[in-house]
Amino acid sequence: GNTLMAINDIKLYGQQRETKDKETAKLSFVACSDEETVKEKAYGRYAVDGDINTLWHSHYNGGNTPYPHSITLSTTPDDTIGYIRLVQRDKPNYAAADMTVYTAETSDGPFVKVDSVRIPYYGTSLVRLNKPVCAPYIKLVFSHTRNHSSAFLAVNEITAFRSDDSIADGTATGIAHLKGAV
Repeated sequence: GNTLMAINDIKLYGQQRETKDKETAKLSFVACSDEETVKEKAYGRYAVDGDINTLWHSHYNGGNTPYPHSITLSTTPDDTIGYIRLVQRDKPNYAAADMTVYTAETSDGPFVKVDSVRIPYYGTSLVRLNKPVCAPYIKLVFSHTRNHSSAFLAVNEITAFRSDDSIADGTATGIAHLKGAV
C-alpha cells in the first residue's frame, strides 16, 4: 500500500471577479455551430450584442444538438486578447466546463489551436489565456457541460480584454474585452 502522486503542471484558469479599467475589443458575430431559433430566439449573435439579458442557446427543439458547440467571432486587426470573460447560465446542465480557443486569418480558416482552458465554476468567469492572441478571427469551442450530462449550452455574454502591454521577449500581455451574450 503506498500511494504515490506526481504533479507535472498546475494551471490557474480564471476567476470570478471583473477586470476594471480595460478597453474592450470590438467583436462581431461571424458564425456558430448551432442555435435555438424556434422554442426561443437564442441566436449566436446574441453572445456579442452587449446585452446581458439576451443569450445564445444551443439547438434543442426537435432534438438536442450534442457538444461540441462553437462560436466564431471577428475582431479588429490590432487587438491582442489576453483574457476572455464568459457570462453563462449558472447551472451545471447549461454551463460549459472547457473551452478551446482557435484563431485564423480568414473566416473560413484554417483555424489553429492556440489554447485550451478550464472555465471556472461561476456564472461569470474570467479566463486568462496562456498566451495572448492576435488574429482577425477567433473560434471558441466548448466541449462539455460542468456535469458532463447535458447537450445544452447557454451563454449570455462573451467579453475579451485587450492585451496592449509588451514584455521584454516581445509577447503581448495585459487585457482585452470580447463582448457577447451568453
